Amino acid sequence: MTVTAPTGVRVPTHRRDVRWAAGRHAKATDQSYGLGRLGVVHPIAKSHLVSELSHDLSTVTEGSGVYVFYALPGTDWPASLRPCGRQSEAVPVYVGQTMDSLRYRLKQHLYGDVRVSSVRAGLGLMGQEYFDVRVITVPGSRQFFLSDEAPIGAWMARNLFVGFIETHTPRETEAAWLTIRPGLLNVSGRPPTVITDEIRRRRKLADGRNLPLPPEPRIARFIPSRKAGVP
Repeated sequence: MTVTAPTGVRVPTHRRDVRWAAGRHAKATDQSYGLGRLGVVHPIAKSHLVSELSHDLSTVTEGSGVYVFYALPGTDWPASLRPCGRQSEAVPVYVGQTMDSLRYRLKQHLYGDVRVSSVRAGLGLMGQEYFDVRVITVPGSRQFFLSDEAPIGAWMARNLFVGFIETHTPRETEAAWLTIRPGLLNVSGRPPTVITDEIRRRRKLADGRNLPLPPEPRIARFIPSRKAGVP
């Protein structure tokens, strides 16, 4: 069974997978999933091209919810991220949730950097040669930077669209969705893969907490000289 996004892209979903995740309470319809008592709805219920959202986020709710980034069919992938199997359908890239504001969280992914966006961080770590960027490690910090964020933002605008739903139980909804169809860049809450193992390895290499901190600059103290006869 497939769900058709507003862009006309076929998103694969499988009734069998839904039943496996939710047991005999599972129920699927043409446009949404009802996963038993979890009440999980297909996050593609409202979807937009990233290139569209980059200009206007007003259509995104400010409530809590779950979002899924998908890659369009025919996406030009970095070699280390190229998915296996058919690419005639949309490929889930990342499933996320927020307890605060979906609009603000998506804004971080679209306009932020690798420090606030797991999507950008995963793309940057796995596509350094493809995007022609360098990972800059910060001594004493687990955070890292990229030498240039622009190629990643441009790739997202060309190849991704995002679906989202508003829910009062985003963590439960995200966990249930990760059991059905996790994104390529999702590392936690899903079974490990070759890609997730490599992301973990590269994150460890970019972790600067074990690097020595640079020496603190020495500040010379100014001691005024005393002239003879001056108390």
